[in-house]
Amino acid sequence: MIHSRITIGALGVLALAFGGGPAGARVTPGTWDVEVLAGAYSSGIDVLDEEMLFGLRLGHSVDKVFGIQTELCFTGARSSLPEADGTLDWTAVLVDVSCVGHLKSDGRLVPTLYAGLGWADVSGDATVELRGGATLLVTGLYESTFTLHGGIGSKLFVKEDFYLRLTGRARWYEARNGDDVDWESTLGIGYTFGG
Repeated sequence: MIHSRITIGALGVLALAFGGGPAGARVTPGTWDVEVLAGAYSSGIDVLDEEMLFGLRLGHSVDKVFGIQTELCFTGARSSLPEADGTLDWTAVLVDVSCVGHLKSDGRLVPTLYAGLGWADVSGDATVELRGGATLLVTGLYESTFTLHGGIGSKLFVKEDFYLRLTGRARWYEARNGDDVDWESTLGIGYTFGG
């Protein structure tokens, strides 16, 4: 949760520092974006530790305000199971499709809002130490479910076709309780082409 607050704060600082950048369209209709991203992933399930998230993003600007993007991300960790004296090794593959709204498309800094649907495949194995020194290994834990996400971000164009993107996002899983929200904050390096 802390990294989400940091992300929102950093976006505000970037907006103040670079909001008055040079004129000229940075979001051009018909352009494509390719981006590599990494960041922090915090699960809404208490026993899962915060871990790194890595991924690829492909986006298309339909016009200066509206765009579409797809993402493929990977995350996973070894988490402690304190009540059971054990560990849980888990991995997740996340596939998302988002609608993007560019709040300001003609400056060096392009703030964005986005929301969409996704699919998550989460798998894991648990190891629990039992009384008497025995170990219980549970394999094949698996969850495959739809997700809904929404977030805020900002692209900072370093050159006409090269940018850095900072984002923060909340993710809800169909197969979980409504208050089990996952949080992500990422930094991406991207390239714009076409148009």
